[in-house]
Amino acid sequence: MKKQFCIWLILILFLSVSCSENQEPFNENYFFEAEVEGNVFRQEFSENLTLDELPLVFERDRSVSIGQINSMIDTNCLSSCISPFYINMVFDGRVGTREVEVLEQLQVPIGSFTTDYWYGSTNVTPEPSKISVTITGADESKRVIAGTFEGEAYKNQTQTPVKIPIKGTFKAGYRIL
Repeated sequence: MKKQFCIWLILILFLSVSCSENQEPFNENYFFEAEVEGNVFRQEFSENLTLDELPLVFERDRSVSIGQINSMIDTNCLSSCISPFYINMVFDGRVGTREVEVLEQLQVPIGSFTTDYWYGSTNVTPEPSKISVTITGADESKRVIAGTFEGEAYKNQTQTPVKIPIKGTFKAGYRIL
């Protein structure tokens, strides 16, 4: 009986150590990463920044779950900041998957992308494109929100409105107004 107990104990310890070693470490830094037209753009910020110092913050009113990241990301990057890098995206901040209300603009060095407000060479007003956002974590007390997004956007200043695949991930500050 003692021998079985010892074997079980050793097995449990072995499994708990081997399982914990296989887990990926959680990235504590704030970041926004977008992949569009085969290019990946990522800005990363220290976890030690206050919400006032952090240029990447999801803000929403206390009475609603819809909020937005509206940020020109050009300061406090861990390495040199990519320029331009601007995000104005409105979405529901609750955990789960929903359609983005609007990607008003994602501006990166290769251009400006949007779901609704395409500005091009014609008077065509295209149907809005769709992007879904999956909020994987939102913690008001820790003031952090994390998630992924994927869908299609229009590239501004093009001859015709063509939907372009876009996807990304983020971990941002979380402020309730």
